[in-house]
Amino acid sequence: MKTTCTLVRRHPPFLNLSLWAVVAMPLCAFTLTVEAAIAPRGSATTGTTTGTSLTIAKPTEVVAGDVMIVNIAQVGNNSIAPTISGWTLIAGTNLGSITARYGAVLYRVASASEGNNYTFTLGSGVTEAVGDVVAFSGVDTSGATPFDVPPATIYASGNRSISVPANPITTASASAAVIMFGMASYTGLTWSDWRTTSPGALTELYDHQSASASVGAAWATMPTPGFTDLGAATLSASAYHGAILIALRPAGSWVPDFIGTATNISSGTTITVAVPAGGVAVNRTVIVSIAMDPSISVPPLQ
Repeated sequence: MKTTCTLVRRHPPFLNLSLWAVVAMPLCAFTLTVEAAIAPRGSATTGTTTGTSLTIAKPTEVVAGDVMIVNIAQVGNNSIAPTISGWTLIAGTNLGSITARYGAVLYRVASASEGNNYTFTLGSGVTEAVGDVVAFSGVDTSGATPFDVPPATIYASGNRSISVPANPITTASASAAVIMFGMASYTGLTWSDWRTTSPGALTELYDHQSASASVGAAWATMPTPGFTDLGAATLSASAYHGAILIALRPAGSWVPDFIGTATNISSGTTITVAVPAGGVAVNRTVIVSIAMDPSISVPPLQ
């Protein structure tokens, strides 16, 4: 008879993962407690401009570790994404039409010394823009990004309509936050009826306009991992638009970075497990499952 055992190890910066000792025990378990549910932190903040820079205040109550996401729609440039030091572009795209229009979303993990405002540099030729910053608490920021799965691209059909779709995503973690961001360009646009097939109806986070540009967003928690299907929202008038779905990973959740392959298995007391060429980030949890004879008695994992 053989026993399958799961070994769990928090990866310190000095650990060589190529060699694992086999530990004989009747039962191994990995128990996870989600530390906190993802939730909006304070209220979203908005800003408008008629120039090539856009200033938006920091959302209220933001603390270190919160994830902030900005959603910007600009008129006058259809090829250059907004930039600012310390923020990372998630996606940006031309929204279509003869008049140059562009939409983009960027994110930042808040530090302990955030300023009161953020000023984004827009593309040359921009004559108008609107943007909102929303913050979320309870997000796992220990990995390379806070996203549960890689974000999709912004879907922009290049045609005017009131129906705004977003490409679907497939979440990997229980209780991931699914957020839809929309951007459009026309006079006086408002947003409504935010939804996906799963988790269903989305709660609106904001809906703001400048004279001829508009941004909106909505969100919900997805209790179990799975396929969202298309995101959707409705505009108050036909316009050129774009939208994107993203998912934030809850703090305390576990998502595999890779699946290693065991090699060189013999009757000895060691097993070599292949590790991806890029290695494993510090403080990521590594799990190895081993089938073994229960009579084996060897030193514990070092």
